[in-house]
Amino acid sequence: MCIPIGNKKIDNFIQEKQLEINSLQDIVFEWIPYNKFLDIKEVDKDDFSTVYSAKWEDGPLEWNSNSRKYIRNPTEIELKLKYSHNLQNVVEFLNEVKVFSTNFEIFGISQNPDTKSYIMVLQDKDYYCILCKSKKIYTDENYKWCKQCEINKLRKNFTNWISENETIDSFIQEKQLEVSYYNDIIFEWIPYNQFNDIKEIGMHDHITVYSAKWKDGPLVYDKNIRKYKRNPDELVRLKCPLFKQESLTLFKKLLLLFKEQNTTNEFLNKVKRYFMVNSNKMYGISQDPNSKEYLVILNGSCVNGNKQIDNFIKKVQLKICKYDDIVFGWIPYNQFINVKEIGQSDFTTIYLAKWKDGPLEYNINTMQYERNPNRAITLKCLNNTRNMINEFLDKVKVNSIVKGSNVLNNIYGISQNPDTGNYIMVLHDKYFEKYFEGHCININKEIDNFIQEMQLKINNHDDIVFEWIPYNQFNDIKRIGKNGFATVYSAIWKDGLLKYDINKNQYIRNSNTKVALKYLYNSQNITNEFLYEVKAYSINNSGKILKVYGISQDPNTKDFIMVLQYAE
Repeated sequence: MCIPIGNKKIDNFIQEKQLEINSLQDIVFEWIPYNKFLDIKEVDKDDFSTVYSAKWEDGPLEWNSNSRKYIRNPTEIELKLKYSHNLQNVVEFLNEVKVFSTNFEIFGISQNPDTKSYIMVLQDKDYYCILCKSKKIYTDENYKWCKQCEINKLRKNFTNWISENETIDSFIQEKQLEVSYYNDIIFEWIPYNQFNDIKEIGMHDHITVYSAKWKDGPLVYDKNIRKYKRNPDELVRLKCPLFKQESLTLFKKLLLLFKEQNTTNEFLNKVKRYFMVNSNKMYGISQDPNSKEYLVILNGSCVNGNKQIDNFIKKVQLKICKYDDIVFGWIPYNQFINVKEIGQSDFTTIYLAKWKDGPLEYNINTMQYERNPNRAITLKCLNNTRNMINEFLDKVKVNSIVKGSNVLNNIYGISQNPDTGNYIMVLHDKYFEKYFEGHCININKEIDNFIQEMQLKINNHDDIVFEWIPYNQFNDIKRIGKNGFATVYSAIWKDGLLKYDINKNQYIRNSNTKVALKYLYNSQNITNEFLYEVKAYSINNSGKILKVYGISQDPNTKDFIMVLQYAE
């Protein structure tokens, strides 16, 4: 075993630690030469300590039961090297080693030959914060986030920013010291010159709305580097000049400009009231250097700028009553990527796309709303709706914000094509999202509306999902009956019926379902009689009436087909 040369106190301390060994599995505390460490990298730092990751070339001493002696385990074991700053002497360092040995497995002591600083060599134990003076388990073990350490860092940084208003500075400091989780927003003072590309985008309540980019962007905790980093060029919006108390909904990256009417205290009282109902939705405070107006910087869902649509969005958001309800909002069109048209009618065009940021979903572990990026969604674009907002909103009302309801087309929000001006419903459609590939939708408006009507009748998880079924989905078609009005065939539906799997909590296909195809003669033009006959069948699995799975169409004769349960 290696021992240091020339420091009696450290030699004695190491000997004492070795004499404390009680079992063959105990760590052999030792002096470790600094040149035995490989791949040294700084991983964390505060005013008191610097922590490095490293690999130990020789590895620790371990008892070998076969040879009945201690041998080295040269597996380049992962370590943490803790340098302590401002320790006056060896005694203080050894006292700290004793404190750390309560929660950490310490392999020994080393010394940097250049700085002469003594080093604690610790096992890389992920769930304890090495920097923390209180030697506590991480507040969030997965993200290696320690509340006390981060608050200490924020407190140290107080001198690096200033609003030139003592009351506002105190308020911001107060909010920063309330941080409790790794994903809490760090409330801060944001200099006005951080905002670029300010553009007018519309009017709201006779107030001009602007979009802008926040150059540095908000602070976001990065698990990999265990530090906060900036998310640059964050898109924000400026609403000038009032900060309205009724705006208590989820706004995304929105700047609401509040004109200082009397005193700073009055402004902060409004901000505090906003905090009471919008915890963790504000980035901070800024000030226009020309008008001296204060700005409250918010995150959340963007507004559109059209008073009628914005009011509608607010009303829908106020209906949220459960943690898993969908957070309805305005979604900028530039959030959509991989947009592909999949069907259209005279009034509607349907697209598949991905939503870059994704919807807000409540995380029950962190008790926070978080984005679920790159979510596959369906865009239902209603043609000629630029000046038909009432008609468009009536269509939106048909859909639901309630997750898991009997409506398949749950809606995330509203968007607008900037080129055509047409408004768009952004749908979380279980059918389109998970099962659409290889299928197509019907382009007959009457049939589309009828299918939606049938889907809205779903009340239970085992009810049949009535749908449009492409004719090329059918194999092994055989005639089994005929009368004066229709011919009936048996067939195998390749993808098969959608059934809800309660274990997976999602719909899955029951492939190769045997079905009956009922062709109605001369049904190229859809009639009410045809639709009435479809309604005579049932989508309820608990009843005794023959079940109807959907509608199809023969591509040659153009006759419409009822796809029915096959009765053995």
